[in-house]
Formats: sequence, C-alpha cells, structure tokens
Amino acid sequence: MICKHHEDKGLKPVMVSFGESPLGNQQFVCARCSRIREAGVGRIKSVKNNYGFICNKKKKEFFFHFSNTAYDFDIRVGKPVVFEIAFLDDGVEAINVTELKRKKQ
Repeated sequence: MICKHHEDKGLKPVMVSFGESPLGNQQFVCARCSRIREAGVGRIKSVKNNYGFICNKKKKEFFFHFSNTAYDFDIRVGKPVVFEIAFLDDGVEAINVTELKRKKQ
C-alpha cells in the first residue's frame, strides 16, 4: 500500500502493516509521515437508497455511501468487498469500497 498523502509531491512511500485495529481491520502506517490508514475486508450486509452497511469478520458494521464506491460497482447484499476507513467527527465510514478480487488458481 502506498501513502496517498504524498502524491502531489511525486513521492510514493510504502505503508507498513501495523497489525489489527480494535475495529477488526488491518492498520498501515506510512514510513515517511507516520499517517495511519485502515483497510478492511467484509461483505455488504444491507443496501437502502444511496447507502448501505458492510460487516467485517469481527461482525463490526460500517456505513458506506454509494458515492464512496467505483462508478461501475455492482452493489448487492452478500458481495465481498475491500474498503478503507475514514475517521470522522461523528464516527467512522467505509470509503473506497470495491469488489474483493479472488486470486485465480
């Protein structure tokens, strides 16, 4: 994973795995600026209007808005996804929600 904070400077510092967070997701820390990003894997649990909820392996639920998915993403209940966590003033939200790509064997 690359730290996106440095893109405007043309840098691409690697983010190092920092272990599991209390939310049950993987944490990464930037080797250059020490910013923390959190990435998770889960399934879409519910969908309504323009938002939904994702449930990870620890049964934690994360709100996501459709604007935080790829434009061509087929949003349906049960679909496995990967996502990042945005820490907001009033809680957390899943962002950059995309389909979990299975490795071909």
